[in-house]
Amino acid sequence: MTDAQLQRALQSVGLAAFVTHLELFQGAEDTAGAAARLQAATGWAETACLTRVRYARAILAAGRRNDALARVAQSDKVAQATRALARQMLGG
Repeated sequence: MTDAQLQRALQSVGLAAFVTHLELFQGAEDTAGAAARLQAATGWAETACLTRVRYARAILAAGRRNDALARVAQSDKVAQATRALARQMLGG
């Protein structure tokens, strides 16, 4: 996954959503099940949840988890609390 592909995938997931729901995305549950749990937690449309799960898992499968978290940690487009959580997940 190139940097441009990472950026596009991260935008599809949502910067804050990637951090907030990372545990769900990393889980062993199948895509449909994870999307259903995401929908129950957020109220987002089913198709939106499926898209977010698929793109998040593509980021993870490509080994770009820490790169994605670093982008969130440096972004001015998310709340300070989200940036702090991303930094914490990175271990610092």
